[in-house]
Amino acid sequence: DSIVRDEAQLENQFRERGILLKEVHHRVKNNLQLISSIMSMQMRRTGDTQTRSIVARLQERVLGLATIHRILYQDEDVGRVDAARLLREIAEQQAAGSNAPALRLSLDQVELLPDQAVPLALLTAEAVANARAALARDAGESWIAITLAREDEEGVRLEIVNPLGGSAPAETRGLGLNLIQAFAAQLGTQSRVDRDDGTYRLTVRFEVQATQPEALDY
Repeated sequence: DSIVRDEAQLENQFRERGILLKEVHHRVKNNLQLISSIMSMQMRRTGDTQTRSIVARLQERVLGLATIHRILYQDEDVGRVDAARLLREIAEQQAAGSNAPALRLSLDQVELLPDQAVPLALLTAEAVANARAALARDAGESWIAITLAREDEEGVRLEIVNPLGGSAPAETRGLGLNLIQAFAAQLGTQSRVDRDDGTYRLTVRFEVQATQPEALDY
């Protein structure tokens, strides 16, 4: 009887923890959408084109965060995230709108802990937005290829490729590059850029974490 009671108590605690985490993600998502709405109001009140462009780019990043939290909130297992589904939604959101480039997606089924899924998604969102900005300045082909592939039991490769016309992806020496490098560092790796065969290729290789790292005591 004691064992049965202990098991029931542990199950209830686990269920309550899952409900609490989903509620946190839900509230964060709603707050991010509120911030996005405030940005839209600000853009309508701003007459300066450059300022509107900066705020619009910030809004894209906020909406990317909202998408991540929505997927975390909807998943049954909040401890694991379907990376293929997450990257697909992020890419489709970033590449939507007028004159949108064609998406070429090849995404293997990879389950990640939230600590890896979030920076991976943010890195992808930043890279796709930069690629789209570069494509908008060129009159040639307009497509973005995203590959998420398992290289072995633990290793994963992310590649984001677009045609390289007269322009490299936007912000290749500024905030965009710094953010991509920071997100790659959170994955425990570095990003690599290659320009060959008329394409711009961003590659990130990392190892899948098996367990959540323990929090540090300060």
